Amino acid sequence: MIFSRRWTCVAMLCLSVAALPAASAPRKVAGQVPGRQKQVTLKFSKTAHFNTVTSTPKGCLSSADLTGARKLLGKHGSFAGDVVSVFIPHNGTGYFYIDFNRQWKNAISAAVKVTDGARFPDLRTLLHHKVVVTGMFSKYGSNHPQIVLRSPGQLNLLK
Repeated sequence: MIFSRRWTCVAMLCLSVAALPAASAPRKVAGQVPGRQKQVTLKFSKTAHFNTVTSTPKGCLSSADLTGARKLLGKHGSFAGDVVSVFIPHNGTGYFYIDFNRQWKNAISAAVKVTDGARFPDLRTLLHHKVVVTGMFSKYGSNHPQIVLRSPGQLNLLK
């Protein structure tokens, strides 16, 4: 008797769920395939290039010198390091980030606004190259030092 009551309750539950109105379909956005993220077209310059230098400028920090960079917040300066990753935003807005350590919080970062990306060569070509970044030190988040790049002349390949 108990067994049949359980099955009766289960059957009633299934019938009541089936009687509910169907959920409205998700809104369709023109040009998007449901379940997929928007395709982002990266716009980099085909004619711009990065300059090459043979030595670091005087007073140039190491990309790992976070303490030295924090002292320069709001001031002009430079740092050098090996590029280990370039972050490309998936939604096409915000910033490209050039990172000098696998744990980005352990090194100074360089950033390029996505809207300024058309002035720069493809930033992914910087991977595994030693570069010198020059500009105004600012902070990202609560206390992470970075330099926001506005032109390709602020980033030089180091030979």
